[in-house]
Amino acid sequence: MVRSFLRNGRKHYGTSSSRERHDHARRHGLLLNPIYAGRLIWNRVRMVRDPDTGRRVSRPNPESEWQTADVPELAIVDAETW
Repeated sequence: MVRSFLRNGRKHYGTSSSRERHDHARRHGLLLNPIYAGRLIWNRVRMVRDPDTGRRVSRPNPESEWQTADVPELAIVDAETW
């Protein structure tokens, strides 16, 4: 399968699932996502331009700058279980 991707000019990105590639510094992932408990958090990262490559790169914001809101209608796990 990999050879057919490479033959056709496509890149192969591996077979690991997205849960295995989550970023611990951002505190996201399947088990740590607070949206499942009904808490929405945004402004966790900011985008800056890398002067060497010109590409946009995400940088974590301090926790004091995070914005939060309680959205109990989105909770799929009750507070006791969380």
